[in-house]
Amino acid sequence: MIDDGLPVTDDADGTVVELTELNELHLGEIIAPPQPVDISDLPTQQTEPYNPDKALDHARKNVAYLLIWLLVFVCGFTLIALASGAPSEVMFHALELLLSPITALVGAATGFYFGTRSS
Repeated sequence: MIDDGLPVTDDADGTVVELTELNELHLGEIIAPPQPVDISDLPTQQTEPYNPDKALDHARKNVAYLLIWLLVFVCGFTLIALASGAPSEVMFHALELLLSPITALVGAATGFYFGTRSS
């Protein structure tokens, strides 16, 4: 307890009490006296059982979008590199190595996402 020597008026009976004479219960009542709370106006909470389908759908959607953006980035980077004067043989070889697996991943992920979503 902090002993600053200041007197405190107890609201219950109007007597002056030193802070050092109060225990935590009395001090709490002086700071915030208990008041009844009317909870009749509060809305009732609707609970529903946990459904993991929402989280799974969200994760599938994020993976599908990530792979689509990866495909767009690889194709866009290749076009920009070719336009800026990069050797076309090297860029076509890199595109050949990257485009096939990324396209397969995008097709599988989007097919799985939309396939599970419709069923």
